[in-house]
Amino acid sequence: WALGLLLGDGCFRGTPRVSTADPEIVARMSDALAPLGVRLRYVDGYDYRIVSIAGRARTGVQGAAPNALSTALERLRLRGHLSVDKFIPPEYLGAGREARAELLRGLMDADGWAESSGVARFGPSSARLAQDVTTLVRSIGGWCRTVEATVGRKRPTYRCAIYHSEMKSLFWLERKRIRLRDGSRRQRRLTVEAIEPVRR
Repeated sequence: WALGLLLGDGCFRGTPRVSTADPEIVARMSDALAPLGVRLRYVDGYDYRIVSIAGRARTGVQGAAPNALSTALERLRLRGHLSVDKFIPPEYLGAGREARAELLRGLMDADGWAESSGVARFGPSSARLAQDVTTLVRSIGGWCRTVEATVGRKRPTYRCAIYHSEMKSLFWLERKRIRLRDGSRRQRRLTVEAIEPVRR
């Protein structure tokens, strides 16, 4: 969930940062980061830096020491990426089903929204992330269609329309969950187009 949130509303350049106005997300993110020895430090507006708890003790400057999250982002090859070239690491696309479902919830809590018509949408600025989200949704039994949206924008953005038999499972945030109905009449049926081997 935490990685999904960072992919949706985080910054991987320099000290990792996350932007949110939701106190529930701040609380859950704080709990998720604590075992790594890092914490959220408020900057301004809706922005928080993710700094090492032990940074001050070692260096005298809060956040100056490398933290476990920075190390993890480096290992996942995400460090330094901008929003236009973010992606889901292959290790996570191939993880267990519950891990994939939690990753999707983090993405949707960060940059997704629910419509009263019964569809959930995700709007990244990265073409690769949009494709990865499509793969992720389909891997847990959902339906996803992605289109490019360029109206009034200098750079293309993408819109993923997502349906699932358990729509409310796509979000952790209750304020987004309550806008959805499971078993919507607009639910899409999955069809098989091709079966291709990808690995042994």
